Amino acid sequence: MSETDIDILIKKFRVLPRIKSHFLRDFMPDTELGLKDSEYRTMMEIRAHEGRPMSFYCNLIELEQGSFTYIADKLESKGVLTRVPDPEDRRKKTLHFTEKGRRITAEVHRQFSAHLGRHFEALEESQRQALKEALDILEPVLESM
Repeated sequence: MSETDIDILIKKFRVLPRIKSHFLRDFMPDTELGLKDSEYRTMMEIRAHEGRPMSFYCNLIELEQGSFTYIADKLESKGVLTRVPDPEDRRKKTLHFTEKGRRITAEVHRQFSAHLGRHFEALEESQRQALKEALDILEPVLESM
């Protein structure tokens, strides 16, 4: 029995979480707040999509609402995040950074970029090019889903 395209995709699909965990496994930002893993990852997603409702981030980060609310509470208590009523639906809250949050998130982003750069520099040029091409193909596919 020969493998179908679907069978091959299913086998190769397992590589996606491995890619993410490989590049994130040894990263922990050095900030004045001593951020936990879930906190800095949340901050980076908010940085990319600031001003969205809390439910948006729950889905993006793949956390249950209660777990995400706990993280948002912690970040708010650390003075990096504020919740603002959503102008389209006042029952919802949107998330915004304080100036302190913007400063710390910019520093985390700088550290993370340096971290990724070290990983990418360890690859051979042909591997970097292949990874870039694969990501160029994957990005629009994932965004269309």
